[in-house]
Order: sequence, then C-alpha cells, then structure tokens
Amino acid sequence: WSDLGDAHVRLGYYRRAEDAYRRAASLVAEDRLAWAAYVRLRAGVVGERERRYGSAIRLLHRALGGLEGNAGREAVAVHVRLLASEAEIRARQGRFDVALDLCRRVIERAPESGELRALATAYSIMDEALTSLGRIGEAQHLASALEIYEGLGDLTWVAATLANLGAVTYFQGRWDDAASLYSRAAEVARRAGDVGGEAVADLNLGELNANQGRLDEAYAALRRATRTVQ
Repeated sequence: WSDLGDAHVRLGYYRRAEDAYRRAASLVAEDRLAWAAYVRLRAGVVGERERRYGSAIRLLHRALGGLEGNAGREAVAVHVRLLASEAEIRARQGRFDVALDLCRRVIERAPESGELRALATAYSIMDEALTSLGRIGEAQHLASALEIYEGLGDLTWVAATLANLGAVTYFQGRWDDAASLYSRAAEVARRAGDVGGEAVADLNLGELNANQGRLDEAYAALRRATRTVQ
C-alpha cells in the first residue's frame, strides 16, 4: 500500500495516494512508530499536494501524540520527520516564524538519530522561510541540504535543491550563478526522470535569461518547459 501511494503521488493521483497511505497505516496500528511514519506520508499528500493544511497539521499532531512513551533512536527519527513535515506545511501556510522554530528543533535533534532526510528538509525550509521573511543574507543552509542529498544519491532531491539554491542566489543578485544552478538542476532532473522538475528548472532559467536580455536562450529554455507543462 505504501509503494502504491508513492506511485499515485508520482502520477498526481493524490486522493488515491492518501487512501493508500491510510490503508498502510491501518495495517500497522499496533506499531506506533510504523503507524506514525505512514500517517506522516498521508499528511504530506494532504497538506503539500492537496493544500488541506489544517487537516494535515491535525494528522501530524495525532502522529506526534502517538509517539508518547516511545524512546530510542528510531522514535527520535520518526519524531524529527514529523516535525520537518510540519515545518514544510507551515511554510506553505505562510507561517514562516513557526516553520523556522520547527526547523531549528529538527536541526538540533536529527543528528542523534542519524535522520538525514529530515535534516535536509529542515535546511531547505529554513532558507525558504528566511528568504520569504526578507532575511536573504541568513539563507545559508541549502548547500548543506544539497550535500546530504548527494550523499544519499537521491537525484530527484539533488535537482530540487539545486533549483531552490538557484532561486536564493537569484534573489541575492548573483544571476550568473543562479543560471548555472538552474541549468544543473534541469540536467540532474532529466537524469532522474523527473520531467516536472526539469520543466520547472527550465522555466526559471528562461525567466532569468529573459531578464538578462538573452532572448534566444530564454526562448530555448521556455520552449523545452512548454513541451512538458502542456
């Protein structure tokens, strides 16, 4: 059921994905750690993909409550994953101060459990929140997230992080560096088979090239993106 949920997310069938994760969670209801992990996946779909943020937060808090009384490395790992997911949803709500506080908690606790993905998520959301709050000079964490994803060999998230790093670099006024990062993001996404991520990177690159007056290059990048998004 969990694998089916992952496949539905890839295809954009979010209600089906939510149902699959719900079924997965129901099969491990007696194992509170496994149950909480599947509830987190369900909350991610509800909040991140479906934009039902209130429902997603309630699911995450329910999962956090289910961890009470559990100790040990795996319990800490699940706990920080849930906190990282809430930070992501809070950022989508525009509650950036709350997101920053959650990210700091993840960064503080993740190393003791070796939970690298949650740590990378916290670094990424922290820079997103700082940028949105106008504190662009403090957004210095995406490079650490990129290093983690490269170490994990996760090309999809390497590409996404390169694109995010390109956006931060763009707003810092380093446009040539941003163009290089967007190009790298598109190339890595293509290698990962993430056509949506590749299109977004090309879209960003096209916009940047247009702003620089490089219209032929902008047209080429935007034409590639259009072939996917149509």
